[in-house]
Amino acid sequence: QQLEPAGAEYILERAKMLGCEIVMPTKKVKEKNEETGEEEEVEYTVYDFEVELDSWCMSGFGEPDSVYRVRGNRWNGFYFQSEGTPREIYHDLKYQLSVYQTYCDELISINFHTDDLELLKVTNRLNADQHIEGFEHEDDYSDWD
Repeated sequence: QQLEPAGAEYILERAKMLGCEIVMPTKKVKEKNEETGEEEEVEYTVYDFEVELDSWCMSGFGEPDSVYRVRGNRWNGFYFQSEGTPREIYHDLKYQLSVYQTYCDELISINFHTDDLELLKVTNRLNADQHIEGFEHEDDYSDWD
């Protein structure tokens, strides 16, 4: 048992050390066969994932130096957590994302979502970094690089 959950890097290193490999999930879709015209069930590997981030404002709500705690609230194989200012959270989650993308060769993107309006710039920037359609870098956050 642990007081705090282990980070992605630790979990993935342990899994690798134990000889475990990551198997990407699949989904089944019915498609029409072009040759026969009949519907067939086809299985595809899932390469894009959605992660909803829960957040709590720890201090300074709405101020530039506000401190938040965030964590992924859905278990879909990817766990994210961070605490700090929005800029610190962005860099933390960007690093954690890179860990997953390094270990999961087939992983294309993780689309981040949040209900917290103060942290939307974090999730939007993470999604824009991955070139997810509909997300663009905003000029006023260029100092986050």
